[in-house]
Amino acid sequence: MKGKPIFLILLGVLVALELISAALAFETLGEVFRTAYLAAIVLNVVFVFLAFRHLRTATVGVVVLALLIVPYQFWLGFRLWQLQNEAAAVVAHVYEQRLATDEYPATLDGYTFDNASLASHFQYQAKVPDCEFLVDYYVGTPNPSHSYWPAFGWSYYPD
Repeated sequence: MKGKPIFLILLGVLVALELISAALAFETLGEVFRTAYLAAIVLNVVFVFLAFRHLRTATVGVVVLALLIVPYQFWLGFRLWQLQNEAAAVVAHVYEQRLATDEYPATLDGYTFDNASLASHFQYQAKVPDCEFLVDYYVGTPNPSHSYWPAFGWSYYPD
């Protein structure tokens, strides 16, 4: 019985962080990865049963599983925040160019990214059918994308 209350507290904290990570995964990697993360989180049930006989092994399993999920997703969550801020600045730049020149820029060549390493995550298209321009960016993988269209505003396509 010794150590099991600590194990249960640790399990509760880590599962909560894993669930937050799974929610973030929807925005950063898409629906498929979120589902995979949720399936992996269910593995904690195995560790609960294992804790009755092998508490240390169960504790190691819970911690390792959390380390496989949480740090990467929290890092991608931070990147998502950076990209959202950069995307808002890109859209503001495009509108400023429209006000200054009476037309939307053909490229983002005149825009300086606050974080140059994020530039490769962005795609800009001028004169898109049914819309003046499109700003598109991704976080973890290119399939789920976050977009801005003047006619529709901000949108997200998960996979």
